[in-house]
Amino acid sequence: MEGENARKLGEGYQVYYTGEDTRNRVGIIFHPDLQENVTEVQRISDRLMSLKFVKDKRVWHIISAYAPQQGCSEEEKEEFRGKLEEYIKRVPRSEPLELFGT
Repeated sequence: MEGENARKLGEGYQVYYTGEDTRNRVGIIFHPDLQENVTEVQRISDRLMSLKFVKDKRVWHIISAYAPQQGCSEEEKEEFRGKLEEYIKRVPRSEPLELFGT
């Protein structure tokens, strides 16, 4: 699982992921019944990705994030925050947004 991709898991689940090394990977596992509703997967960085899908005539946004932790530079932390804030600002308030991360 290197780089940016998607692949099938057991029982029809799909995983979308991004990240080059074993330290900074994020992913989203999606239920088989909802896969055809996915309209966009955006791999923002090796620590941040989003998935957009339609359910019940509403557009939903899911963000998967792996925030820089202790030991990372302030520059890396600020870059992460900036990218996350930029994405969130682009999501219309009428569309639900879920953020999952560590």
